[in-house]
Amino acid sequence: MMEINCDVLVVGAGPIGSTVALNVAREGMDVVAIDRKFQVASPVRGGEAVCKPFYDDLVEKMPVLRRVPRKKTEGTSLEAGKCKLISREEKWQAYVLERKILEKVLAEKAIENGANLLLCSELIKVNRKKKTFDEAIIRTVNGKYKIRPKIIVAADGFASFFRKLLGLNQPNKDWASAIEFEMANIKFMEPDLLEVFFIELIPGGYSYIFPKLGNRGLAGVAMRPQFNGNLSALDIFNHLVKSYPTMAIQLQDARVLEIRGGCIDVSGPFEKPVYSNVVLVGDSANQNFAYIGEGIVPGLFAALIASQKIVKAVEEDDLNILMEYPKDYQNTYLWKELAQTWRIKENIDCLLQKQIKTEIKLAIMSFLELEVIDWTGKELPDALKFKSIDELLKFGRKLVENKGMSIDIISL
Repeated sequence: MMEINCDVLVVGAGPIGSTVALNVAREGMDVVAIDRKFQVASPVRGGEAVCKPFYDDLVEKMPVLRRVPRKKTEGTSLEAGKCKLISREEKWQAYVLERKILEKVLAEKAIENGANLLLCSELIKVNRKKKTFDEAIIRTVNGKYKIRPKIIVAADGFASFFRKLLGLNQPNKDWASAIEFEMANIKFMEPDLLEVFFIELIPGGYSYIFPKLGNRGLAGVAMRPQFNGNLSALDIFNHLVKSYPTMAIQLQDARVLEIRGGCIDVSGPFEKPVYSNVVLVGDSANQNFAYIGEGIVPGLFAALIASQKIVKAVEEDDLNILMEYPKDYQNTYLWKELAQTWRIKENIDCLLQKQIKTEIKLAIMSFLELEVIDWTGKELPDALKFKSIDELLKFGRKLVENKGMSIDIISL
């Protein structure tokens, strides 16, 4: 069995893992990155829409991101039963990325800086020496390798090897599954907006149409199985493209270019993503905006911070330095947003349990999602008093006016 000694082993070469590999290799670390895929970014797992202001900040920190093509949107349209909200607030402006290019650009840059990328390679076992995981056995197309790293980075997503090993996949956790189609020839109604649809058929989830460059776009369903019984995301999508007018009209002549799917834990980011010499980043650490499931931006922020601490820990031969990573991450303005999205999701979950008219429930959900109702939920009790959709929308418009928000609330 071939043996490899290295400073850092990165498990998972998606955008988060490649970012860690790039940044630690750039500082002279000996890095091995492995991934089970046969090709970088194939198949794509995860979405492509990212929050514009946060991504702009990342581009300043990671100039390589300028090489990634993206479609800029001016805001978000949220259709919810008998109302529609259009937000042009800065935080609801987005970029829809070409994710395959994103992943390949980051992996290529990591390799240029000295990282050793091994595709079609799967971590199958780790051995401990006292509390430290000092030996990893990987299976490759060329046989088994024994890798001896000083630090291991778990960037292998929802189904992370180390999440299972460390007992972090607790039963009854809140998770979501999604099906997404990249399509050509979409007849966009809102070509400069992200379109999101809250529908009775998807409690706690949503369907969507997002524009990409040209006439391509993304259409899909994100749902939480705990609320949807036996229906799969694909079942729901197939139903909506035939029976939900706003989606059916736009997709009737569209044709599929690519089908994607995946799962994500939306139960909140781990406060402790470090275990001895193992560092969890990205979806393996639940670093995502819980109410929409977007993980690229939170994961990249975490990867940058983790990389700094990993380099310092190797240079000073002190694993205790790794504990600075979650502390520094939790002191960022992004962490505050993560915590708020978790709270918003909890408010929506509370709302889902209420026995009220569907049209009222969907409208209030849209108010919570776009933060017309404060993320703390402090205006939620007042909203629940309304029995009439017209009165509720009037209440929402008043909140928007009082808060100086750039949101239109339209009756349908």
